Amino acid sequence: MIPKKIHYCWFGGNDKPADVVSMIEQWQHVLPDYEIIEWNEKNYPLTKLNEVPYVQEAFKQKNGLL
Repeated sequence: MIPKKIHYCWFGGNDKPADVVSMIEQWQHVLPDYEIIEWNEKNYPLTKLNEVPYVQEAFKQKNGLL
């Protein structure tokens, strides 16, 4: 069985824009039995950025780094 989880990345520590908050709320409404997981600086070791290309690119775009 495929786990009912939605993962997304939010790096930089800034507040989420209204459209992002709205999208997450829609996920919760449409998929109430799914766990929604946010990956950020607090729960993803930034030392591993080079190991996962998607996370590396997301961090770079958000922060203009790397």
